[in-house]
Amino acid sequence: IPEFGWDVPYQVHKSIRLGREIRRIELPIDVFNERNHKFKEVASTIDSQNTTRLYPDTIVCDTFRPGACLAYEDGISYYRDSNHPSMIYAKWIAEMTVLAIETGMTVPSIE
Repeated sequence: IPEFGWDVPYQVHKSIRLGREIRRIELPIDVFNERNHKFKEVASTIDSQNTTRLYPDTIVCDTFRPGACLAYEDGISYYRDSNHPSMIYAKWIAEMTVLAIETGMTVPSIE
């Protein structure tokens, strides 16, 4: 899950209080990939018939906006703080997990 380094909903509310409208908060996907390259490299070496890899970043990265990981857009926050998913994002992760369990496959993204 992409980390933003600051509390997304708090920043939105703070900006609104200061009279600034925020339409979108996003992280360039290159920044996310750079931060997570080592983890994904190590995770890809784990080979077991009992292992299913889930990549929840594929839900918010390079999906809604090419080249970006989305944290907030048009009144919808995908985070409840800097790195924990909101209910909507958590629901999508749960759906991804169920699908992976039911199919026994790595699920790259969910629509």
